[in-house]
Amino acid sequence: MSSVAQRVVRWAARQGSPPAGLFHPGTLNEGETQMPNRLETSLRVVGTKQTLKAIQAGQAEVVYLAGDADEHVTGPIRKECIHRGIKIVEMETMAELGKACSIEVGAAVASVMKSNKF
Repeated sequence: MSSVAQRVVRWAARQGSPPAGLFHPGTLNEGETQMPNRLETSLRVVGTKQTLKAIQAGQAEVVYLAGDADEHVTGPIRKECIHRGIKIVEMETMAELGKACSIEVGAAVASVMKSNKF
């Protein structure tokens, strides 16, 4: 994990909330892996830049890519996931991925974060 990411996680732990850019509307039920329900209930990041930061910090557990997003947007994320052995879940459209993330616009990339106590 980079020193910046470590500082953000430590700061968030002291504040009692997740770092900026993370959404946490609820907690996962025991054994829940249904997609896209997991995006609705898990600590997650939405967007290419935030997801890439999470991957590089070793915090991404699963990455979701929209099938209709431009390859120049999703390509670097896909390569980084393959390099680091992170599971990739393909969603059909950006609109579907955005809806699964509980946002009103489409999303090209999102990720579920590894479980950490904040």
